[in-house]
Amino acid sequence: YRIWCNNIRYTRIPGGESYQDVAERAFETLDRIISETNDDVLIVTHGVVTYLIRSLVENVQFDKMNKAFNIGNAVPIRFTLEDILDATSMMA
Repeated sequence: YRIWCNNIRYTRIPGGESYQDVAERAFETLDRIISETNDDVLIVTHGVVTYLIRSLVENVQFDKMNKAFNIGNAVPIRFTLEDILDATSMMA
């Protein structure tokens, strides 16, 4: 647990993913969605993906995102295409 707390972005939980793994998978999906449509889309996801996108959009370190944001359950959050493209470029 201490190892994870000291490096939450890259530490994998046994049998699970790191935040980095989740972010890469999420942004691959977002890239695919963006390439397939020219319209607004609604994405329903787990809170961790919302935290990850928001941390990149707002330039907040992963280890600070839980304290920086208070994202409730089933709360709509709007990201623009520009937000997503900026965040995607930060993942590269």
